[in-house]
Amino acid sequence: MRDLMSKLSVTELQLKAAEEDRDTLRADLENSDAGRDVLIKKAWETRDAAVKRKNNTEIELARTRIDVMQVNSQLMEAIQQKVELSQQLDQWQQDMQELLEEQMNRKMKQQKQGKMQGGGGGGDSDSSQSQGGERKRSKLFSFLKLPGST
Repeated sequence: MRDLMSKLSVTELQLKAAEEDRDTLRADLENSDAGRDVLIKKAWETRDAAVKRKNNTEIELARTRIDVMQVNSQLMEAIQQKVELSQQLDQWQQDMQELLEEQMNRKMKQQKQGKMQGGGGGGDSDSSQSQGGERKRSKLFSFLKLPGST
């Protein structure tokens, strides 16, 4: 009987140890579930923060694209204005060259006529040329008119 009692007490001790192990493992399992929930919650929070950063970055990118489009539009306008001004300058230079040539031709003609006539003036041809020159000058300097002047 002593053997039986001693076997029973050993078995009881083993049973208690097994129950303690079971309880410890159950607690660990419950804690690990809580740990999983915490990890999952943290992962969601991290994901949400990343999505928020992505959305903010996309908004900022859209604003930057709009800014770039506006700057490109302003640049194109400035280029167009420069081209127009360059064309006006070329036309003005051409008109000035023609005017100077006309004046030089008129002076040369006057000098020639003066030598031929001995100082007399020639009438109608000079007046028609000067009227054409006046029209050209008024066209040439029309862009220089000040506001309020006629």
